[in-house]
Amino acid sequence: MQITSWNVFRRNMEALYGVKELVDAGHDILCLQEVPELLLEDILQLMPYNYTCLESVWRNGRSKSYLVILSNYPIEMPTTVPHKQWPSLRNELHGQTESFEFQQINIMCNGQQWRIFNVHLPLNVSPFSRIREWLRIHRRFSSSSHNIICGDFNAFADPLWNMLVAPFFGYRPKDVFIHERNELRNFIFRKKLINPFGRWRTQMHLPFQLDFILHPKLVTGTNAIRWPSRMGSDHWPISIKLKKS
Repeated sequence: MQITSWNVFRRNMEALYGVKELVDAGHDILCLQEVPELLLEDILQLMPYNYTCLESVWRNGRSKSYLVILSNYPIEMPTTVPHKQWPSLRNELHGQTESFEFQQINIMCNGQQWRIFNVHLPLNVSPFSRIREWLRIHRRFSSSSHNIICGDFNAFADPLWNMLVAPFFGYRPKDVFIHERNELRNFIFRKKLINPFGRWRTQMHLPFQLDFILHPKLVTGTNAIRWPSRMGSDHWPISIKLKKS
């Protein structure tokens, strides 16, 4: 099963052509974040099965973005799970609500049950908020499925960044000392997951990984690539082929 995760960027009017390129490359599952409302219907037509939900609202409701899963396999038990809404002065000032919910689907591939999560964690909140959401996602793992988490985790916080953004992002005093990327590495290790893209930068403005495809150790990942072009987004698509070990 070839699976791809891509934050297409909500202002990216080239996103339709970028998604078409990924579809034409033969991918089986596409997990997309920040799909612009104007392109949503066209993107949903690109693969046989799809599932979508509202992701974020911008500019006091004048603009919306969506989470989308496109699939070559029938989608079973599609579910949206609300994120907790965390305080953020920056979101209030800009009239926006980030990350309403995340997606969860089941598919059958080669006689195996897979559960796939598509997430876009909020940017303008404290790292503690995102850490709590990792745990909420993990609690929805299925013991009878291979669980895969795809998406943009926005795991950027460290003590230096925290000092700059804490007043605007709803930090508690002790949140200033959180090194989020270290916390995420520990989470991945404790939950026996594999991060095949740990050495790659995935967003143009930050020199480290924000986008993830996490899979369990009992699943083998091959042909992990970061696409050479961002195709109008500020994120690179990431892709991997997964199979049961």
